[in-house]
Amino acid sequence: MATYVERNGTYTIQVSDGFDSKGNRIRKSMTWKPDPGMSQKAINRELAKRMAMFEDAVRAGEVGDQNITLSEFSEIWLRDYGATQLKASTFQNYTRLLERRILPVLGNMKLSKIRPQHIIAFYNGLREPDAKDKSYYQADEKLKKYLKEHKITMEKLSKATGLGYSTVRNMVGGKHVYGSTMEKTAKALEIDPKRFFTRIDGDSTLTGSTILYLHHILRTMFTCAVQWQIVSSNPCERVKPPKQNKTQAAYLDEEDLERLFTCLESADPVYRTLITLYVSTGMRRGEALGLTWKDVNFEKSLIDINKAMVYVHSVGVKLDTPKNESSQRVIKVSPSVMVMLWEWKQEQENYRSTYGDLWQETGFVFTNKLGKPLHPDSVSSWFGRFIKENDLPPIHLHSLRHTNASLMIANGVDMETVSKRLGHADAQTTIKIYTHQIRTADAAAAEMLDTFVSGRMKKEAAVE
Repeated sequence: MATYVERNGTYTIQVSDGFDSKGNRIRKSMTWKPDPGMSQKAINRELAKRMAMFEDAVRAGEVGDQNITLSEFSEIWLRDYGATQLKASTFQNYTRLLERRILPVLGNMKLSKIRPQHIIAFYNGLREPDAKDKSYYQADEKLKKYLKEHKITMEKLSKATGLGYSTVRNMVGGKHVYGSTMEKTAKALEIDPKRFFTRIDGDSTLTGSTILYLHHILRTMFTCAVQWQIVSSNPCERVKPPKQNKTQAAYLDEEDLERLFTCLESADPVYRTLITLYVSTGMRRGEALGLTWKDVNFEKSLIDINKAMVYVHSVGVKLDTPKNESSQRVIKVSPSVMVMLWEWKQEQENYRSTYGDLWQETGFVFTNKLGKPLHPDSVSSWFGRFIKENDLPPIHLHSLRHTNASLMIANGVDMETVSKRLGHADAQTTIKIYTHQIRTADAAAAEMLDTFVSGRMKKEAAVE
């Protein structure tokens, strides 16, 4: 039978639900606070109704463990949902952000007690200057020399520190890292961090995009909690999602694109072919690196995109399915690109002959000279150096995908076709990302039509 306790105008309803394995009674509870202005008679009537409903829900098994914390639930959720339903890279990001951002603030709260106001306060706190680490550290060239002198590879350093391969590679390459990364490296190498690292003061606030991503993680977790009957509602559904920073997709204009191709002429054949393919097809990084020669149809100039190469900490480089269902697609490729792919295939055959038994037969299109598939982070690092060395606009690898989309839009390709070639879920996604390019193309069309119409009017006026 349901009972209740009233304290400061709030009613805690309790129902006994048997005993646990140790013989302790299991009690499940819920709280209810009457609306202001309710008479005692109305309160008693509503309370009796809620007690009966709650008892029925407990008896039907519709009420889960009311004492489980968000931290405890996150372990269950990552194990039973994340590990099986999420892509490996997404699972890695969710785990990292839960540990770093969400659980330190909300982890000790009971799942059933988290309300919309708690989540709103959490988001507001993320916007405060102290929400993000203010300091980063940058490795000096001395660290790279030290590793070379002691014959310590990236793989060895990754294992010694417990850090991901990409994190280690970025750190040695001079990218900014967290203080914890610096400390683990210094401890593993038994070096004085002050000799090898420089402190860098960075931005102290999180972006709207990052906060929106955290909102998505929380909402997904609570959706599962509702489905698993641990809580009755999802508080995230009653919170307005944080605003995402509106940024224009970076891409190369025709002049800079021409410079890019000119600079690529002297680049390593594998990178020259890969970058050209990125620009020509708009593939994502992992999609191109996941291609095998079986996916390339030279006779019909078609490429079958059905997998992606990703890097996952503790697992390494692995093949995964593309980003979404619509990302699995077959696209037509221009004859000149197919010729370039064929030439690269012949170059790969030369490597196979040159290195003999050292060659690894993997079947991948983009490999190093020993046949091993290219590491996704290695490609990004190479492209970053290539951009700087050739004084090209400061873009990243994904900008080549945006460049491809911009070229299609500027040349009048319909949005449905653009969307399908890019592997977007629908045309609305494409329109949302490339709003600026669409407006630019629209303005160009209006200008062209104005020139045509004004020219016709001048001719008619001259006739009159």
